[in-house]
Amino acid sequence: ERRVDDGMWGLVAGALETDESIADALAREVREETGLSVRAVELFGIFSDPSRIVGYQDGNVYRVLAIAFRVTVEDADPIASEESHELRFVSRADLEVLDLTPAHRPIVESYLARPEHVVVE
Repeated sequence: ERRVDDGMWGLVAGALETDESIADALAREVREETGLSVRAVELFGIFSDPSRIVGYQDGNVYRVLAIAFRVTVEDADPIASEESHELRFVSRADLEVLDLTPAHRPIVESYLARPEHVVVE
């Protein structure tokens, strides 16, 4: 998705609510941000480097722990939410040249280097 907050490209992402499982949060975030339904999920990696600090336009600053998944979605056309300027599927070659938000760059680089391996950082 090309994000509204910084105009950069990023992965579909979100936060875990206090009353939901990771699987429920994943399905909810994908549905909210894309309109797509998740059919299958596979763990890709856990990214916990303590230097991953993200500041948002509202002034909040967070240390980011990312749990990344490969997902299969039901066939449908994605619909961008109000959080996105644009939403689309991209090829591996396109991933290499997209202007990615810094918090997502390590995840994409790991995917490009080792797409079939589970990563724990």
